[in-house]
Amino acid sequence: MIFTRLKAINSSMYNKLWSKIEENTKNIYFERGRSGILNHMIDDINHYYRELGYGETYPYFQLNRSRFNFKPQTEHIILEIIRFLESVPFEVEYDHPRIIAEFFYRVVQKIFNFKRRSNYLDYNTDENVSKIISGITNLKYDDKILDPFIGTGGLLFEIVSNLDYSNTHIIGQDINPELLDICNMLFELLEKKNLELYLGDSIDRPNYQFEEYHGSFDKIITHIPYNLKAHKLYGADYYPNYYNRNYGIGYLKNMNFLIVLNIIEMLNHNGQAYIVVPNNMLYSGGKDKEIRKNIVNDDLIEAIIEFSDYSIYKSSVKPSIIVINNKKEYYKKNKIYLLNVQDDNLEEVIKTYKKYVETDISRVISIDTIASRDYNLNFSHYDSIYDEVQLTLVQKIGVTLHSIVHVVKPMMRKPVKSDLLGIPYIKQSNLNRDSKDVFMDFKNIDDYEHIQDYEQTKIITKKAIIVALQGKDLKPTIFDPQRSNVKEIVLASNCLALIPREDIEDSVDIEYLYYQLYNPRVLRQIDGYKRGTIIKRITYGDLLSVVITKPEYEKQLQLVKDQEEPLKELEKYRKLYEEVSIKAEVEKIKAENKVVNMLIHNVSKHISVIGHDIQVVTKVLEEHNLIDFIYGKEEIEKHNSSPEVRNGLTNKRELVSVKEVLQRTQDRLDLIERTFKDTQKTVNLDLESEDYEEVNVKELIEGIKQDRDLSKPVNYDFIIKGDDPVLNINSQSFIAMIHLLIDNAEEHAFSKFSNSEINNYFIMFNIKKRKGKVIIEYSNNGTKFEMEKEDFILAGRKSNDSNGSGLGGAYLNRVVLSHRGTFDIINSDSGTKFIFTFRIKG
Repeated sequence: MIFTRLKAINSSMYNKLWSKIEENTKNIYFERGRSGILNHMIDDINHYYRELGYGETYPYFQLNRSRFNFKPQTEHIILEIIRFLESVPFEVEYDHPRIIAEFFYRVVQKIFNFKRRSNYLDYNTDENVSKIISGITNLKYDDKILDPFIGTGGLLFEIVSNLDYSNTHIIGQDINPELLDICNMLFELLEKKNLELYLGDSIDRPNYQFEEYHGSFDKIITHIPYNLKAHKLYGADYYPNYYNRNYGIGYLKNMNFLIVLNIIEMLNHNGQAYIVVPNNMLYSGGKDKEIRKNIVNDDLIEAIIEFSDYSIYKSSVKPSIIVINNKKEYYKKNKIYLLNVQDDNLEEVIKTYKKYVETDISRVISIDTIASRDYNLNFSHYDSIYDEVQLTLVQKIGVTLHSIVHVVKPMMRKPVKSDLLGIPYIKQSNLNRDSKDVFMDFKNIDDYEHIQDYEQTKIITKKAIIVALQGKDLKPTIFDPQRSNVKEIVLASNCLALIPREDIEDSVDIEYLYYQLYNPRVLRQIDGYKRGTIIKRITYGDLLSVVITKPEYEKQLQLVKDQEEPLKELEKYRKLYEEVSIKAEVEKIKAENKVVNMLIHNVSKHISVIGHDIQVVTKVLEEHNLIDFIYGKEEIEKHNSSPEVRNGLTNKRELVSVKEVLQRTQDRLDLIERTFKDTQKTVNLDLESEDYEEVNVKELIEGIKQDRDLSKPVNYDFIIKGDDPVLNINSQSFIAMIHLLIDNAEEHAFSKFSNSEINNYFIMFNIKKRKGKVIIEYSNNGTKFEMEKEDFILAGRKSNDSNGSGLGGAYLNRVVLSHRGTFDIINSDSGTKFIFTFRIKG
């Protein structure tokens, strides 16, 4: 119906059809009921489309009554859509085919985003990917173009919608007839007549009519379905052409490369393909790597455009564009052009691609170099740092890690937990986060999981550097059995131990090696080797391939001393900066206090007068029986019965009595009064040294739990665990801060759950004592906390469903600052997690 209405703008034939649909809607409603309207409407549409020739060319382009379930709500929706479409004023200046088609395409996008079908197809290629392909594709006048996974046609629409080439022949195939219908409608609205669509499976059983085009396409532009599972063993008799290229296809875990090979075979001898693929195809191993190796060695890949640094893609799968060219220009032969899409550089990528030059975002890499890097096609894998470190190897001033260290790998099987004390089981979370914490600290042994079920060969008893293989940082941390009571450890998955070899002539000092793992030259190598999108990781082999400089042993020791001093100096300036920042914040708070206290003093007296007046008005209305009067009732009822409300374009208005208005006014007045009190409490948090006292934090929170349980039974788990450190605090403000956290959980995180459901939820305070600091981890498992820290601490900023003053975060921030502390909000998929850090004096 949307398509028909849009075609009626510029076509008398479609306008006639639309008028008949409208007439049926008006006249048949009372005679035959709604299902009668729908049956007549389907008959009319099918009749008109048969006359237009759709039945012959596209047999699936029709309305099938069996697909409709004529429930009352379905019928009502269809009628409302007809009324709505008729009410939309399509102005003359908006009747250009490009604008009409764009309107249709955006509506279709909304529909499929809403329906979220389970079909494997990505219905809409991201517009940023489409923009780049449109910018780099050199379409010619009489090109034969194919999209074997055309879907709704969005990708080709973005590329060809501005072209006037009437001779350009566009062919699309898809497994889904409904999507082909929409694709056909899109190009009809665009008034592109040179389109052929075929219903068939491009991977398994192509349409027999489609076979005649095999190996004849000038351009193939498509977005392949990501990571489809292979459902059979593909052999020489199934795809013989692949064996002609000696690609030797055996069993594949997924069909990514099978699809790409199929696309290559469809191109003619001068053909080019622009294929949107998942990023993991650039570095995946096993059979994928073997096929990728053959494609690279056959010099078929002209360019790869990678989106790994483009932050808009937050999912685990990011796209890349592979450009295939069967006939490269002479200066592109035996090379692959790699480009990296970053935030806001789409136009720069397109311009750079056309110039074929090396810049910060582009690299021209020889096939020999790619072969030496194990056919990994990641952009970051070809940093110039690798050429630099190779030179150090030639000059014998650099060494690879595998030549100077022994490696102890993690346990392969998951250990069985035991209540008995065993060997510490070191996880990534146990490793230190920065270079000032060099050694593993076992003072709080409860922070480490202990196991008794372990492999003897995986026990570490020597001084070693433990590194994390997964995540942003290596987090190197030295385990030294001579510095602690712990004499042996084992590693969890994604960790690795590096132990300097003693059987080589020039050994390496372990602390020198530790600082080398923070060296920018080493970190650039590691970043290049890492794979993945959201959570990156480096393999054992790649880590051991990293090159470090290795001077004489005595010089290594001197470099360690030289390294320690700058770090200590840096730490000193960091503390000085924090002290200056806190002092500036205190001065700012004092200035705010004066302004806010004056405002509260001048306004508070008027609030009580307004409250008294509301009570007087309420009594007068009650005495005259006007308390239930609804103002504007007729107008509201007329609005609620309008088509705009019925089809969801405008919100329904409520019938509100005078009594409810007065109550709402009183509630808002109460909120204003609470806001003033909260504001005064927040800004007057101006504490002196005598306001602080030494308090056991764990005992204080346990006391808060008991008090709350006495006033109102707590029907969720209230967990307090960890150490019991003493901290110098202002008890009144600290207690208020803890109450604020708990109140927020009860009012927001748990508010949508019933009493029986809340039994499954918890609030937890986990208290940890570390060197010179106390860490309080607060968490709950209720509704996800959506606000960023910057918004949370901003006075007046609050979520849409909050009925508070919006000052809780500001007060909490003031309390933390007053206690020389900091706090962070940790993003999580559900619930809330805050981490508070307070320094211990001395």
